[in-house]
Amino acid sequence: MLTDYMNLDSDMKNSVFYSSFKNVSDSLRQEMASNKSIKANFPYYNPNLIYTITKSYSKNSVAYHSKDSGVKFKLTEREPVNWKVST
Repeated sequence: MLTDYMNLDSDMKNSVFYSSFKNVSDSLRQEMASNKSIKANFPYYNPNLIYTITKSYSKNSVAYHSKDSGVKFKLTEREPVNWKVST
C-alpha cells in the first residue's frame, strides 16, 4: 500500500490536489543549501508521486497530471468521481 498526503487548493470554481511531500522536501533542501550549518541526510521524494489532480466544478471533470522523463501526461476521467476525504 502506498500512502501520500495531499494538499488541496480551491477557489470554488476549481480544485487542485498535489503531494505535500514534494513541497516539504523541496523546502528542506532549500534551507539546507542556504544554511551550511545544517547537516542532515534527507531522502528524496518518490518521483512516482509527482502528480496533481485538478477538478473543475462547472464541467464536473477530473484530470490527472503527471510527468515522466520530461514528458507531461494528462488523463481525464470520463465518469464522475465520488471523492472521500479523510482527516
